[in-house]
Order: sequence, then C-alpha cells, then structure tokens
Amino acid sequence: MSKRLKLTKKALSLLMGNVFISAETIKQKRSFNTPRADMTKTLKKLSHIKIDYVDNREVIVLNQKNDTQPRLIYIHGGAYVNDLIKPHWDMIEYLIKKADCCVIVPIYWLAPRSSFDGELPFILNVYEIYGKSDCFIAGDSAGAGFSLAFTIYLRNQHKPLPKSVFLFSPWLDVTMTNPDIKALEKDDIMLAADGLIWCGEQWAKERATTDPLISPIYDELNDLPALYIYQGTADIFLADVKKFDEKIKTTNTPCQTKIYQDGFHVFMGATFLPESRQVLDEVADVIQRK
Repeated sequence: MSKRLKLTKKALSLLMGNVFISAETIKQKRSFNTPRADMTKTLKKLSHIKIDYVDNREVIVLNQKNDTQPRLIYIHGGAYVNDLIKPHWDMIEYLIKKADCCVIVPIYWLAPRSSFDGELPFILNVYEIYGKSDCFIAGDSAGAGFSLAFTIYLRNQHKPLPKSVFLFSPWLDVTMTNPDIKALEKDDIMLAADGLIWCGEQWAKERATTDPLISPIYDELNDLPALYIYQGTADIFLADVKKFDEKIKTTNTPCQTKIYQDGFHVFMGATFLPESRQVLDEVADVIQRK
C-alpha cells in the first residue's frame, strides 16, 4: 500500500462516515436530496459534451469525435440509491485523456423510484443507440453489478455482447449473505451489510435478490465477454469478489481479477493515487488495443 493510499483512506474515514449502517441512515441521507455532482472544469474543457434524452432520461456523451473512436458506456455506482459524485467524473476524465475514447454516461433512475426492470429498457436502448455492439462497458460498485447483469441479459437474449466489461469494486450479491463479510466490515470505511441489504431489495423490487440479473454471482457465468475486476482488501465486497473469481475459473469466460492491498471501496475514484492510476491505465490500454 502506498503512503498516499493510507492517508487518503484515513481522511475519508474521518470526513465521510459510514452511511450504510442501516436502512434508516440511508433514508435520512437521501432525504437531503443531494444533487448529482457537476462535471469537473477540466472535463468540461477537455470534452465535446452532448446531452441527449432516451426514454425521458439523460444520456451524457463525452468526447465524441468520430465513428471509429472506441466507445465506453460507464454505469455509475451508489448502491442503486445515490447519484453520481465527483470521483465518477474524475475516473471518466482520466479514461478519456488516457484512451481518447468516447464515454457515454446513462443517467438511470434510482431506487426506490425505479428498479432493475424499470431501467433495463433504458440501458438496452442506450447500448443499441450508442454502443453499436462493439463498445466497452464499465461500472463501479452497484454500477459494476448493473453492468455485469446487463451483459448477462444480452447473452441470454442472444444479442451482440460488448468487447470487454470493466468492474471496479463490484457489488455481485445484494443478499450480503457471504459469511466472510462480517470480518471485513471493521476495515471498510464506507460500506455495511445491513443498509446495503435494503438498497438491494429496492433495486430488485418484484425479483428475488438471488436472481442473476440482481446478483450476478448466481449466474452460471459462461459465454460472457472478457471481464476485468479490480478490488481492494479494505472493502466488504472483497468476500464475493473472491467467491466470484473461484466460480468463473470453472467457466469459459475469460476473467482477470486484481486485488489491491488495503484498497478502500472504489479507490479508483481517487485518481491522484498510484494504485488508481495503475488500474485506469490498464483499462485504457485494453480499450486502445481492441
């Protein structure tokens, strides 16, 4: 672990606090109606920015230059109940600079206003309009879970698959029943199982929380495009990432999993850290090569 990662983790623990301790804590935080973080000034200067509307939802298209450019659909995290925050824009900005790709950011409606079934048609339309079946998909946390679930849906429907899927600290099982989670909670400065269970139930709505489109770890995981998983050890999602990694080794899906010592949840969003840059540089390299 770099010294900067250690200091950043300590600062975040003091500044943020864990808002996922319970459903009531999450509801209280959401009652303040925290607005979506604005794009960084440098991102605004860097990118060609276009805002479209699909199914009455915003789609933000950044750095679109030509049809030959690599395209990346980025699905943001936030436990399915929270909007984009500044670190999401920081990651997007870094990837645009490094890979010179066009990034498409679908602004899906959050739970409990909506759910997976409510947002699936929107993401599918975004994929078919902007992805043109030869794009990449990336997401963090819940957005990573949604990215993988959507890819599973595409496979099930025999639709063209993305080139690769990048998963940053993915939420792979909303049931939070892995017994190894409890031991990890003491070192996680952001997440707690009890509150996340409520978030997952809101996203699932009428579906079982063990449905693979809600919790991708329950899928058989064959016939998917290449997956790239990046995970820290100071994160309760580590338990299911390890379980997922063991399971996918028995399938025909190529998957690379990299685990960073003492990395906090979605540490990639702290783009000033060497560990974050290592992850994002690798993602950019994959995008440029394919």
